[in-house]
Amino acid sequence: VSCHPRTIQPMPPRLLAASGLVVLWSAGLTYSYFRRERWRFGERQDWRYEKMSRDFPRSWWLLSFFAVGLAQQPMLVGISLPLFSAAFSTLPWTL
Repeated sequence: VSCHPRTIQPMPPRLLAASGLVVLWSAGLTYSYFRRERWRFGERQDWRYEKMSRDFPRSWWLLSFFAVGLAQQPMLVGISLPLFSAAFSTLPWTL
């Protein structure tokens, strides 16, 4: 049993459309990843990490932490904000 308010009432059309677009985008990213990896999961390390470790052998772990770990957080928030707006907007959705 969930206590989230959206589980009690039906999902608005705006949120359904936004969620559908996210699912399509995710499917495209997943397909692209597996095609690039020749349909094998986790066979090799990402080429960007390999290049970082070659270019900066002494500090690549620190660079990868800041470049990947911390820098992606604002990007994820920015990507999530439109879904938040779609979920909690009270304005009517008109095409």
